[in-house]
Amino acid sequence: MILLGGCAYLFFGTLKAMLLGAFLIIPLMKGETDNREQRRRLKLRREFKEALISMKTALRAGYSMENTVGETRRDMEKVFGSESDIVKEFRHMENEIGLRLPVEQVFDSFAARARIEDITDFAAVLRTAKRSGGDLISITDSTAAIIGDKIELEAEIQTALAARKLEWKIMSAIPFLIIIYMRVCFPQFMSVLYTTITGRIVMTTAIGILGGAFLLGRRILSIEV
Repeated sequence: MILLGGCAYLFFGTLKAMLLGAFLIIPLMKGETDNREQRRRLKLRREFKEALISMKTALRAGYSMENTVGETRRDMEKVFGSESDIVKEFRHMENEIGLRLPVEQVFDSFAARARIEDITDFAAVLRTAKRSGGDLISITDSTAAIIGDKIELEAEIQTALAARKLEWKIMSAIPFLIIIYMRVCFPQFMSVLYTTITGRIVMTTAIGILGGAFLLGRRILSIEV
């Protein structure tokens, strides 16, 4: 709110504009919520990859798929802590299995909550394998490998984009720094932009273009695998 209010005051020079700009945080909160949800899903997918490796080990040790869920939950608590998303999900699934729900239905529910493509695909394959007697060890192994490849590819993309993201942030800040410099060094020259209708139209157009360019840059740099 402080940042948005400061930008509005910088472009329009009035307290009313600053207050209106600060309250723009309300429509922007949805975008921030979406960003947090995206980060949560990425984190959960990375944790799920580790869970699959633990599941594969338990299956090879002779555990049933139902008992594997509990073993995996205990392993994930040691790795990520008892409050991590993956542990909470496996604890929830463990409770559902305790209520005699089919393990494939339990994973379907997990996939519906997580809304992650890899987990949804694993649940679908697991359901088919349970019905047809497929190799669960092979399924978990291949799924973990696929998720691992995706995560590695994402890391390479983010590394390649790191410099571009820094350039985007710098270029986004430069127009505001220029206006601050002009207001401090040449206040009489800039006053026409804050006291006339034409000047306010120019500033409104400018901040609209800058806002659109900022959002477009963020969208271009937000690449999902």
